Amino acid sequence: MSQMEFNPERLIDARASVEMTQEKLAEKVGCTHSAISAYENGKRIPRNGRLLKIAKALGVPKKVLCSGAEQYNDAVTKEIINDLPELEPWQQAEILAHVRKIKEVRRQARSHQDNHSEGR
Repeated sequence: MSQMEFNPERLIDARASVEMTQEKLAEKVGCTHSAISAYENGKRIPRNGRLLKIAKALGVPKKVLCSGAEQYNDAVTKEIINDLPELEPWQQAEILAHVRKIKEVRRQARSHQDNHSEGR
């Protein structure tokens, strides 16, 4: 089994999926907004205890926030694909809208990271 390491993009995705701001996450975790921003920008890596608090605040297992968790992600993808046909069209549309929103938040976060790295 491969070693799991914190992955900033997965934090961004998990936070976006629950539509939580960095400020709200920081409040729930008991840290500063700048700490959450630094984690998402890959400038800092949360220690295990902080990572557990972040995962709990987002309602996800810690491994969702780490690289090396591909098997878990594959299982989730398969479950979604298997369950999708059973949903009503309006439910499928809601899922698609949610996925698009997550992608947009992720795009904005990457753009923000690029802007910060250019300013150095």
